[in-house]
Amino acid sequence: MIRRNEQGFTLPELIVTTVGFIVLFGLAALLLAPSTHTSEKLDARRRLDVAATVQAVNRYIADAGKLPPDVPDTPVVIGTSDEEYDLCFGLAGKYLPAMPLDPQLGVRLAQDDTTERGGSADCDDLDVEYSAGYTIVRHGDAVVVATAFTDGRPFTLRSQPAD
Repeated sequence: MIRRNEQGFTLPELIVTTVGFIVLFGLAALLLAPSTHTSEKLDARRRLDVAATVQAVNRYIADAGKLPPDVPDTPVVIGTSDEEYDLCFGLAGKYLPAMPLDPQLGVRLAQDDTTERGGSADCDDLDVEYSAGYTIVRHGDAVVVATAFTDGRPFTLRSQPAD
């Protein structure tokens, strides 16, 4: 009998190689999964939104020498409904071109009566209806505090004191 030079892999070699690739792909998927960073991205967005809101209040205070009109002295959600405080009303255009909305809790009522989550509400549009998902409160006659909830904890920024 003539024996040929057979080439190829043995069954155990194929199994070990396949298992190795499966383990490597599994680890790569776990390490690179974008879902693990979703909460961090949302919290970073909330911090930026609150900072932009307080910065707009600070610019208003610097120009007007006083707080925006009728800021409540108990925490109230920023928005346009009767129970909310419309921050666009006092800051539209010059100080706050768009009201930032919480990426999960913030809602804007579109012109076709659909709701959109996150993003921003155009303060120049006088017919805009929104609920930012962030709260605002006045402390005394000098400071405005804006709050968002990040990772279940409040993230708060204070405005500069009004003169």
